[in-house]
This record gives sequence, structure tokens and C-alpha cells, in this order.
Amino acid sequence: MQILCPSCGAFTSIEKVFCVRCGRRVVPLTKYDLKISDFIYPPDRDAMENLRSFEALSRQY
Repeated sequence: MQILCPSCGAFTSIEKVFCVRCGRRVVPLTKYDLKISDFIYPPDRDAMENLRSFEALSRQY
């Protein structure tokens, strides 16, 4: 039996527990299996996405 990963859409065997493509848990530990994204404040999430979009600054000496 296979389960669809809600994150990337790959099919993974239910025995694997984690998605074979993205590594996300596809079989919850409990019915209350929470993720960090369940607690993040939306403006903080937007700020983190903006920070991730910047490329590393190069040092020029």
C-alpha cells in the first residue's frame, strides 16, 4: 500500500513513514501530529521567506 506525500506529491510505501523524495513524515505519530508551521506567526513566516530569497553577500577586502 502506498500513501501520497502532502508536501511533494510522491507516492511512498506506508512502511517507510517518511517520504522517499522530500523526507517529510507521511505517517503521523498521533492524530495530533503537529509541525513547526502550525505555530508560526504569518508575518514571521513571510519575513523568513524574504530572508531565504537573498543570496549570500560576498566579502570584498
